[in-house]
Formats: sequence, C-alpha cells, structure tokens
Amino acid sequence: VFDTRRFIEEECRLMGIAQYDIVMLEQPTRGQAETVLKGIEGAGIRPDEGILIFNIDTFRPGFVFPKGIERWAGYLECFVGTGDNWSYARTADGTEQTKVVETAEKRAISRYCSTGIYYFRQTADFIKAYYQGERGTNDSPKELYVAPLYNALISAGKEIHVHVIRRDEVIFCGTPDEYAEYLKTTSNINHI
Repeated sequence: VFDTRRFIEEECRLMGIAQYDIVMLEQPTRGQAETVLKGIEGAGIRPDEGILIFNIDTFRPGFVFPKGIERWAGYLECFVGTGDNWSYARTADGTEQTKVVETAEKRAISRYCSTGIYYFRQTADFIKAYYQGERGTNDSPKELYVAPLYNALISAGKEIHVHVIRRDEVIFCGTPDEYAEYLKTTSNINHI
C-alpha cells in the first residue's frame, strides 16, 4: 500500500542504515505488541537476541542505553508526568529506585510515564509475555500494548527497571496538537 517498501528502503538509505529487515503486514494489527511480534517472526529474530522497541510518534534526541541493562530482563524509559494517555511503571517505593513492580496502560499507577522506549534483553521473554497478555492479562481488551507485558516477566521473578529522564529530553508528536507545537519550536521543518 502506498509503495511502502520503496519508501522505507529510501529512508533507511538516507539515514545510513546499512542492515535492516522490512516485514510487510497484510492487515492491521491489534496494537503495538502484535506489530512487534509480527516483525520478530517475519525478520527471524533469534529468541536470545535483545530487542528495543520505540514508538513511531516520538523523537528521542541523544538516546543512550542506561547503565546496568546487562543485568535486567528489560526496562522502560520514563519521565515524571500525569495524564490518562500514557503507559506507566510503578517502582517498589514510588521513588526513582529503578526496580519496577507493576506496569499499566492508560492507568496512572505512579508518576512514571513511558516515553515509548521498551527494551527486552531476550526476544523469548517478549514472545512469552505477549502470548500471556493475549490471553487476557493485558490492560486493554481493545488493543495489545507493550508496557503491560512486563507484568508477566515481573510475576516470573525477572527484573524490570525504569530509566527516568527529564520530560524535555523527549519530543511527542502523537497528536496533531503535539506535532503542531513541535513545528512551532523548530526551524528545521517547513510548515505544510
């Protein structure tokens, strides 16, 4: 549809991405988690490989992996915020102590809102958690989100952490208002 493969190949070339896989989807998915699963399956990602998931409607200048991730089964990048449109992570004592005890989607269980960056040290953990979430442990019956999948790993005794950044280190463009606000603050993009 819309010459998608050619567009992605050209954008990868322009960004200097030398190695990539394109997995074409035949129909819409039930959300980000299912899209990631289909990408994993279509690209033949090994179960022991790590995966980093990032929302398409967000910019994250200066991203770096946090220290310590080699010991964690996964992590979510978060900022301090409020609202009913975020994924949330709750730490054991409610502070920036990084070990997560619960995640939720569109339900404010803490002050830590996800930037949309999700890391799983092993793809096998993502897949197992996905199928548990698909059977009804995901927060939303309408859509399969990534953040709630961490609850299955937490229940299995795996360590999930948050990496907290400042809100101004991430740029959200998920709504027309957010994108319009971003356009006002940058001189690098021409107004349409």
